[in-house]
Amino acid sequence: MADDISKLTEEVDKLALELMVVEPTDLMGLGSLLQQLELIEGISVACNLAPIGALAAACRKVVEKAILNELEDIEKGFDLVGKGIELIQKHLTNPSQPQPLDAGNSFWKEMETLEGISIPEGLEKTPEVAPPLKEGLDLTESGEVYSDFISEATEHLEAIELNIISLEQAPHDKEHINSVFRAFHTIKGVSGFLNLQKINKFSHAVESLLDEARNEKLSITREIIDFILEAVDLLKNMISDLKGPGRPDPSRFDIEPYTAKIRHLQQCEACDSVPSTEGATPTDTPHASSQAADRNTNTVRIPPPASDSLPEASREQKKGDPGSATVKVDTQKLDNLIDMVGELVIAQSLVQQNPVFSAINNQKLCRDISQLKRITSELQKASMSLRMIPVRQTFQKMVRVVRDLCNKSGKKADLMIAGEDTEIDRSMVDALYDPLVHMMRNAVDHGIETPEKRRERGKSETGRIDLRAYQKGSHIVIEIEDDGQGLDRTKILKKAREKGLISGENGLSDHQIDNLIFEAGFSTADKVTDVSGRGVGMDVVKQAFEKLKGKVEIFSTEGAGCRFVMLVPLTLAIVDGVQVKVGEEQYIIPSVFIRETLRPRENDIVKIHDREEVLKVRNTLLPIVRLHDLFGVTPRKHDPWEALIVVTECNGQQKGLMIDDLVGKQEVVIKNLGETLEGVKGLSGATILGDGRVGLILDVHGIFEIAHAA
Repeated sequence: MADDISKLTEEVDKLALELMVVEPTDLMGLGSLLQQLELIEGISVACNLAPIGALAAACRKVVEKAILNELEDIEKGFDLVGKGIELIQKHLTNPSQPQPLDAGNSFWKEMETLEGISIPEGLEKTPEVAPPLKEGLDLTESGEVYSDFISEATEHLEAIELNIISLEQAPHDKEHINSVFRAFHTIKGVSGFLNLQKINKFSHAVESLLDEARNEKLSITREIIDFILEAVDLLKNMISDLKGPGRPDPSRFDIEPYTAKIRHLQQCEACDSVPSTEGATPTDTPHASSQAADRNTNTVRIPPPASDSLPEASREQKKGDPGSATVKVDTQKLDNLIDMVGELVIAQSLVQQNPVFSAINNQKLCRDISQLKRITSELQKASMSLRMIPVRQTFQKMVRVVRDLCNKSGKKADLMIAGEDTEIDRSMVDALYDPLVHMMRNAVDHGIETPEKRRERGKSETGRIDLRAYQKGSHIVIEIEDDGQGLDRTKILKKAREKGLISGENGLSDHQIDNLIFEAGFSTADKVTDVSGRGVGMDVVKQAFEKLKGKVEIFSTEGAGCRFVMLVPLTLAIVDGVQVKVGEEQYIIPSVFIRETLRPRENDIVKIHDREEVLKVRNTLLPIVRLHDLFGVTPRKHDPWEALIVVTECNGQQKGLMIDDLVGKQEVVIKNLGETLEGVKGLSGATILGDGRVGLILDVHGIFEIAHAA
């Protein structure tokens, strides 16, 4: 009995602390409160402490209604929960008085007006425990609650992955153990309330394992780390299954092999063999955990980056106040707001450049229009910032990826992350995940050598992979650099000739040879493994960044390592470009692809085989692309030495785009071309120019492909 009272006191104190920090809109936090109240209610029933049981049951009902968004006055509801916890603490402090009647009666009267809960008669009978929810709860009745659960549970699982890697490096760190424990505890609480029985049962089993580690009854071993990551993968699949149409089928997830493994780990802490869960449940995540042959290796570490190692632009990124309040907004509403602000910017520009307005000589009107332009510009920047989120979440996922890749390949690597507070458009964050996974796979499998080879080359056994991000102008730069063996250009040329990509040496530069790895189906792996060798990877990276209107550059030194530099725009809603004229038409060339603009001399123009025009620029022959021929436009200037040449670069190649004139550099709002013109090569979108006309945004990738085919 004394142990139960002690346990009850501990749980009540913990509940009081949680109530102080939880927000009324925090679904996962409310779920944790609910779990604590259910536990207190259960202990009080077992100990025959009716007043405490009644108070806990009343508070539980308030929290349940808060989760279901059924409280009209949520602040009053939380105040009453706080009063109820205070009454429980008073009773535990002075058990000789079952309950202060005045305070008790006041509490119950307020509770009755808020939630219609009747006052228990004498508070002497055992409180009625809520019956369990029926099997097969209709998800359509609480769609918003389930949606919030899926979102926040996914965030908790991603946080577990990051903390578990840190725990692997410091197995006795209580803070890391508690962080992982709390995440499983919260998922268990909310899933139980929502009647997600398999998720609840499995997360409870993992929580019990971690609870023993918290109480120092179990040591954190490599087997436990591997198992928790397997458990995360399983829970991800179970939670992802809730997103599907109709009612999810939990029967396809077999948790028995996992719970058997938990029992084995609990029974034999120092065991040498652990039952496998392989084949128990389909795992769809791209970085599924696997058992490592050498369980004593510490395969991946994440040393904190030095502040002076960050690029200057990264340190200038705006960081949010961790104590600031946040509001969840439907993304569709946010997108509509940004679209309307874009329309406002276009409308303001149309008014300002209207010939009628230009003819009015009124200083006050000009000042007012200038003020309107400043406000519109600031409003556009503010609305765009609403879409910006840090790349932290995507970068942190790479920790798990590198760990699993090192496990499978038997290599060692330090992952250094810098600039994770750099912000990027939320629509691009998910799109970056797959290419980054491929880049990490490339760095571990092709870049970092085995410990034996690194020793032979006088290197540390543990390789280093740097993942960093920073802002440069209107673009985000993401760099992945390793200190491995670099690109083997001899091997690349050999494979390229075997695949018919090139004939002979072809006089390719190192930069052009390096870019051959982006060709579809290209791989230098000697054999196919579950890590690489299938010829699928770097071409996916290239396509992904082309789709994001970005580019990838390679810098490699044989034997010393390789660096990939990826540039993507801050947002896909606005493009920073140069406005040019060809005949009567105006086009926008994205500035990320522009190297320089020049007016050639007549003797610098050379024709090859009387067909292809090239421009001699600093001892380099630059192919010329006449945009007026490409788009069927009548130009004002027919000879290159009368026109201007915009030198553009894409995938290691350069071409000169011939134009009539430059209008200027500006940011423009991107408009889709629509379904009819969506697949047209050479065009990536359109914009409304200041004079009200439509300007086409050029797709440099597509133009290069058209020119190459011609």
